[in-house]
Amino acid sequence: MKNSVITTLVFGCLLLGSGCGQEDSGVEIQVYSDDVKRDWNAADMPTVPEDTKMLVYPSLVEKFVVEVAGHDGDIFIVEEPMLKAALDPEGLHSLQELEEGRGGAVFRKDQGMVYAVVVEEDASLLRQAEVSLSTPLIAVIPAYSDKKEQALHILKQALDQSNLLQKGGDGTWNSTG
Repeated sequence: MKNSVITTLVFGCLLLGSGCGQEDSGVEIQVYSDDVKRDWNAADMPTVPEDTKMLVYPSLVEKFVVEVAGHDGDIFIVEEPMLKAALDPEGLHSLQELEEGRGGAVFRKDQGMVYAVVVEEDASLLRQAEVSLSTPLIAVIPAYSDKKEQALHILKQALDQSNLLQKGGDGTWNSTG
């Protein structure tokens, strides 16, 4: 009996240790939108920067909350009701520099700081894929991300209305759920 408990503990520690050892150096973008999921086609999506991973999920608040609680993802693009239900500004990185030139696309201000921006249909991220939105999408960078500057640069490109995301090109798109 004692040996089986020890064996189980050792096996559990090995599994836990192997999961923690997988460090990813790239930026992870997670999109939670039924519209994007419906229209998603990897062939039509813009090229994402090298070392960037993009995951597309249906609009599931529970999945979004689990990912945030697990400190996964460097950029979240979610349907507006999901953001209001799951996050507050204290857990978000400031997007103050994105406010300039965006004309009304700022979603949320708290104490003069911008924490979220609207992703419009003509943003380069959605335009090439011809995604039609029925619910506004909001982009945020969580405060826990250790790739905030990289994520901010990629988010600027994704929101640009004239450029497509094309730096690098070895990033990956995945549709899940």
